[in-house]
Amino acid sequence: MPMTKDRNGLNARYRRFIEEYLIDANATAAYKRAGFVAKGNSASVNAGKLLRNTHVATEIDRRQKQIAELSNVTRDRFHRELARIGFSDVTTFARVKGNRVRIESTDNLTADDSAAIAELSQTAEGVKIKLHNKIEALRTLGQALGYIKPDGSFTGNINVNLGIARESDIKAALAELSKDEKVRKEILTIFAAPVGKS
Repeated sequence: MPMTKDRNGLNARYRRFIEEYLIDANATAAYKRAGFVAKGNSASVNAGKLLRNTHVATEIDRRQKQIAELSNVTRDRFHRELARIGFSDVTTFARVKGNRVRIESTDNLTADDSAAIAELSQTAEGVKIKLHNKIEALRTLGQALGYIKPDGSFTGNINVNLGIARESDIKAALAELSKDEKVRKEILTIFAAPVGKS
């Protein structure tokens, strides 16, 4: 007996998949949590098919926009937060002198600096500062802005805005994204071009 579809062309299982997908954007996990039976890699394959379903994709898009509006999350705010993490500098938080590490006062930190901190705690050995994962933030930001393809390669569409970050900072941060010599050369080639060109 076929499942009844609502006016948006979605049946109960598709609706459940959408709800689960909105939790963590993990399509495979959402597919399983929604009650679909899967063996091997069929969950991943079928979840991908569901994401390409016009009715499902439209509803996910509508709901994501609704969530973003309700939580006051804009693309600019999202990108800015990732940039705060991705372009953070550990020397803002600590200085090494000889064989000693001196922690800087949090009173002197800007909002951008503070946003990069994942953990700040007192331990038996002293103060522990842990920053958010720069590489993951840069990868996510690069993908969101279209600089990095889903397969991890670079698009070559990077336009440097020196008003946001120094070119050398961007080069260094992007070079950290991959240990692959070919990718590093591609990054340096991109930045060897005049600003605004790729």
